[in-house]
Amino acid sequence: MAWGSPRFHCPIIAISISYGLDKFVRFATEIWGVSPDGKTKDAVAREGLDALEKFIKECGIVTSLEELGATREMLPKIAESSFILENGYKKLTTEGILNILEACF
Repeated sequence: MAWGSPRFHCPIIAISISYGLDKFVRFATEIWGVSPDGKTKDAVAREGLDALEKFIKECGIVTSLEELGATREMLPKIAESSFILENGYKKLTTEGILNILEACF
């Protein structure tokens, strides 16, 4: 799987990795059985995300906003109406949300 390919879940997670790297490593090793041997923490975390992506595909779960029926024209309005959490891994802006939505398309 190519990292950075447009997926519904990966863009938001990808920007969060550096803010919660240890949690993503734990997710990869404990949930998906990723071996950390000889790998950086970032590589382990991303391998866990690849495993999650594979699982989601195997389950037939929608992986893009387009598959949900959204159009590119809808994305700015979706971004503008998004509720911005104050205490996530990283506080997002409307522009940042729009970038994520575009990556998810």
